[in-house]
Amino acid sequence: MSDNDKAALKAKINQAESLSAQASAKAEAIMKAILLVSRASTKVEWTLKSHSNIKENYKLAGKPYADMSENEEKIATTASKDLDGKRDDLLADLQSAYSAAKTNADIASASVAALKSQL
Repeated sequence: MSDNDKAALKAKINQAESLSAQASAKAEAIMKAILLVSRASTKVEWTLKSHSNIKENYKLAGKPYADMSENEEKIATTASKDLDGKRDDLLADLQSAYSAAKTNADIASASVAALKSQL
C-alpha cells in the first residue's frame, strides 16, 4: 500500500470515527431524555384539596361551590391521566429514536473497524 493510499485510508478512518462518536453521543443524549421523561411526574395536583377545605378556609359554601369543587377535582384527575398518555407516547417515540441512533452508532463503529482492518 502506497503512502498516498495509507493517508487516504487514515482520512477515511478519522471521518468514520467522527461519525461514530457523533452517533454514539446522539444515542446517549436520547437515553438521558428517556430517563428524564420516565421519571417526570405527570400528576396535576388540585391545591384546594376538597370542598370542606374551601368552605373552612375561604368561607365559600353551598351546592354551587361543592359542584365547582367536584368539577375541578375531575379536571385535575383527567389532566393527570392525559399527561400520562402523552408521556407514554413521548417515551415510545424516544425509544424508537434511540433504537435508530443505536443502530447508526453500531454501523458506524463497524465501519471504523472494517477500515482499520485494511491498514
